[in-house]
Amino acid sequence: MTLSHVITASDKSFILWHYRTPRSQTTLDIAGIRTKGKNNCKPNNFRILNFLGLKRENKEKIYTIETFLSGEHSLCSVTARDNVLIFGTDSRHLVGFNLSSSGVQFVGDIQLSFEPVKISLNSNSTYVTLYRIHANIF
Repeated sequence: MTLSHVITASDKSFILWHYRTPRSQTTLDIAGIRTKGKNNCKPNNFRILNFLGLKRENKEKIYTIETFLSGEHSLCSVTARDNVLIFGTDSRHLVGFNLSSSGVQFVGDIQLSFEPVKISLNSNSTYVTLYRIHANIF
């Protein structure tokens, strides 16, 4: 999760949801959930999202990894920051994307000599750390 995106992934695909925090705050009163804003709107179908302070914009998009890489690949690790999204695959690839409000733009992929089990980015996305497990645990 970044400041403006929620990313969920499965074996072969990932969902990118772009959201934003509304300018008017929401409140919960004793009578129930009500939104409080400029024109005191009545509760709508997205009451829970409004209560959490998120506005649903119907900007969910589903992507498959085969769209960006040819062959058989499964996602095994992910990291994201404000405008950067990186996936690691079981076929020893790092796949990079730029995030925007309109979706993702494929940047490229890098072939590694190991399978990245965990990936992390620093706060300004200038360094990436890759973890691999290379031992037997008894």
